[in-house]
Amino acid sequence: MRKRHLSLLLISLCFLSFLQQPPAARSTNEYIPSSSVAGQALQLHFSGISVESRLILQNSYGSTILKPQITAGTYHFQVPEFMSRKMGILSWKLRNAHSERSGNILIRPAENTRLIESYFGPRSLEAGTGDHAMLVALPTDDFDNIQVQVPLSSEEFFKDQSEENSLKQQNQLQWKLVTARKKTGKVYLAAKNEAVQTGELVAEIYPARPVDFSVEILPPHPYADGNSVSRLRTSILKDAFGNKVSDGTAVTFIMREPTGAMLKTTGNSVDGYATAEILHPEIPGKYQIQAFVEEMAKSGVIDFEFRPALKDFSVQKLEKRQFQAGPLRSFLGQLVSDGVTVEVRDSRNQFILKAQTKDGFATFELPPAHASQSQTIKISVLGKTQIQQNPYYEKTK
Repeated sequence: MRKRHLSLLLISLCFLSFLQQPPAARSTNEYIPSSSVAGQALQLHFSGISVESRLILQNSYGSTILKPQITAGTYHFQVPEFMSRKMGILSWKLRNAHSERSGNILIRPAENTRLIESYFGPRSLEAGTGDHAMLVALPTDDFDNIQVQVPLSSEEFFKDQSEENSLKQQNQLQWKLVTARKKTGKVYLAAKNEAVQTGELVAEIYPARPVDFSVEILPPHPYADGNSVSRLRTSILKDAFGNKVSDGTAVTFIMREPTGAMLKTTGNSVDGYATAEILHPEIPGKYQIQAFVEEMAKSGVIDFEFRPALKDFSVQKLEKRQFQAGPLRSFLGQLVSDGVTVEVRDSRNQFILKAQTKDGFATFELPPAHASQSQTIKISVLGKTQIQQNPYYEKTK
């Protein structure tokens, strides 16, 4: 009796052990696609695989290892969405206990075009035919895959004229060069196909470098009074194609004195013209005026002669070494402005001192150091000179 019970127990254990074993792999028709479309569910079916089999997948997003899934007694591998949505080559490698297989699946982009990614630049061009911008456009599906098979065209608009062209294709990119025009203005551009188009893309064509120009002086009067202000002005600054230069173009004005010294002022262009103001010199004579756009263009040289503002003047000795020049009257007989320079030099033309006018007079005092050296002094103002003999004949003890 005990032997019978023992036999039944062994049979039960064997049956339970059989129930706990995984179902054997079933032979089935293999399904290993050579290609797929992004977004479609992708399964791989192999014959002769078991629960221990592993499938290694690799694409441009990375790698992953899959365990087999079982449906209706058949093992298969389900490719995750992040890999089945990415166009390109999906490489697989199946590893069993005693074998290894591998292959590739080409995933093509979906057919519907969701948008066109684009780059357009640079957005600033120089007038002429030597500068250009480039449009690069990429049609993409719902999963951001580039649709190489979808051709694009461009619509280009400039100054009431439009044209449509097919984009060139190379290395999965579609592109077009946009050449600058000889005239300034905005170029409007868009890439499109039958279903989708980009937003408005704009490039601005600015004037090219200015060419040489002319300059003029507009004085209120022609006298070297050291007080009035003249206006310097260029002709319209243009490039080689007749476009006015951009507002704000800096121009430097130079005025050369008869002695070779230079006076400089600057101005910025507005509506093609550049202007600046310059103070009248105190020394009469012929002055040369020229203007420059730094390292780009220049004007010709013009001559302008400033006349003497002062006909003559007198000098009076006040006391000891003190003198007074004046009254100093300008070209209309009016007293000269305050601040006009009066310069005093010795007989060897060495500088002694300067004084400034006030109410038409300039008062100055000679330093005692020159008493034994100077028999004469030269007093100069607005281009006129007076000579005083023996200025130190009254000496201070």
